[in-house]
Amino acid sequence: MLNLTCRAFFGYSGDISPLVYWMKGEKFIEDMDQSRIREGEIKTIREHLGEQEVSITLTIDSLEEVDLGNYSCYAENGNGRRQANVQIVKRGKSISI
Repeated sequence: MLNLTCRAFFGYSGDISPLVYWMKGEKFIEDMDQSRIREGEIKTIREHLGEQEVSITLTIDSLEEVDLGNYSCYAENGNGRRQANVQIVKRGKSISI
């Protein structure tokens, strides 16, 4: 099992709730095999005066070669959108990040 956690900090923007989500390439996680790959709920780690730090976890059960590729975590609010990327690759006989 592989767990990838994305954390994002949002300064005050007047938005009620920031949006954080994972994608594989151009595909939303909810469009993939939900029995093995799933996205957790957005969790608030810290909140103060309208600023928030949140996290969201991507879980892949029984990692397979079809899971290789680039995964991106997106964080967005009224001020814009940012992303962080992680690549899952095969090195020899093992799969690594």
